Amino acid sequence: MLHLKDWFSLGLVFGLMSRLMAIEPSPNILLICIDDLRADTGYGGAKFVDTPNLDALAGEGRAFLNHYVAVPTCGASRYAMLTGQSPLESGVKTGNGAFQQRAKHPTENRAPSMPQHFRANGYHTVAIGKVSHHPGGMAGENWADPKQLDLPESWGENLMPCGPWKTPQAAMHGYAGGKARERGKSPVFETTDKGDRGYPDGWIAEAGQEKLAELSKSDRPWLLAVGLIKPHLPFTAPDEDLVWQKAHPVGPIKFAGKPKERLITWHGSGEFGAYFSPAKPNQDAAYADEVRQHYFASVRYVDRQVGKLLDALEKSGEADQTIVVVWSDHGFMLGERGIWGKHCLYEEALKSPLIIKTPGMAKPGQAADGLAGSASIFHTLCDLSGLSVPEAASKSPTLLAMLADPDADGAEVVVSSWGTAVSYRTGDYRVTRKNGSMSLEESSWDTFNLSAPTRPELTSAELKAVLNVIEQNMKSQK
Repeated sequence: MLHLKDWFSLGLVFGLMSRLMAIEPSPNILLICIDDLRADTGYGGAKFVDTPNLDALAGEGRAFLNHYVAVPTCGASRYAMLTGQSPLESGVKTGNGAFQQRAKHPTENRAPSMPQHFRANGYHTVAIGKVSHHPGGMAGENWADPKQLDLPESWGENLMPCGPWKTPQAAMHGYAGGKARERGKSPVFETTDKGDRGYPDGWIAEAGQEKLAELSKSDRPWLLAVGLIKPHLPFTAPDEDLVWQKAHPVGPIKFAGKPKERLITWHGSGEFGAYFSPAKPNQDAAYADEVRQHYFASVRYVDRQVGKLLDALEKSGEADQTIVVVWSDHGFMLGERGIWGKHCLYEEALKSPLIIKTPGMAKPGQAADGLAGSASIFHTLCDLSGLSVPEAASKSPTLLAMLADPDADGAEVVVSSWGTAVSYRTGDYRVTRKNGSMSLEESSWDTFNLSAPTRPELTSAELKAVLNVIEQNMKSQK
């Protein structure tokens, strides 16, 4: 039986749908993907992070404050967002080879990707920068082999402006002056006096601006995805961003140091240590602070590129016809629990920003607290655009109710995985299982092992309730 609140939320959903259906032709979509962006952006409450453009979008749209990714690594997380399926559901690798494994399957065995489905329904589909795993959408030598596409039969155009870096692979980890990363030798961070075009995201944002002006003249609806690389390692930004950041202290690291318990997916920061030439931030507090300053300077830089894209959308005259989505593929640990990186099932690695703005949105600027998973974005965009939902994507619940009403309930559970470990996020808890071991985090995100609990105040009844929700979710996924 529906309660009054349910009827109210249902009415808002129908209202949102009717406003979107009134758009003729179908609404456009601007999807902005950001790499390794933590959830503590400005709208998330951290005063030491300067993100005026993301904050403004959150003030006009709907920020999902409890959004979680399917896998804490670039390739598999983007796979989930672009196919509506987590690797657990579709049986592909949970690492960065997810797209290539999918591409090897016969065409008839592949569930359609988001751009493929929208393209089949009359949309002009364009990707610029890092949208799937490889910037420009190709693997192979220099990440530029047209025979090795991340998403075959999907994008009408898949572009990567490489500037002085010349190849997508060099641009992905590019330093100023067109320099590419040298494994084990390059620094963790750098700044430049060359302005926004000193690093690849300045070039990607400009290409996005130009494409928005071009698409505004199209007689077809369009899906434009722009993938910005920062703040992915190395932490690079123009000088001005580091100057601002140094004037705004980043504060202490929460949960600093390797935990004594819940080591199911703990790791020694291999990406940070193997690919770059760092000191040891866990042993050098001053260096750790410097690393964090450069990360957030890089965040400020990428926020400015988001602003350029949103300004270009306004100038194009298409803003009132366009759904805007800003999404990050996962968070990034900056010393929390002694980790510098992602690739683990802790809260800080799995939680990331998600903002959606729709034409005629009800209650704009009010954030949603309900649980949301990245795999739901495909389903949601189909609903908002009036398209059918592919069967595979339909299994991830739509976010339509929370877009209509920020107080609407979200998912009961969001499932994430890394290797053989699986983590279940409920309203107040995260339970992680691996090879028979199981551990739990509470909403304070302190941790303890369920096999030998050190928190007796968590009653058996409370624990059973959490595990029952998870068990029911597991059954529904089969």
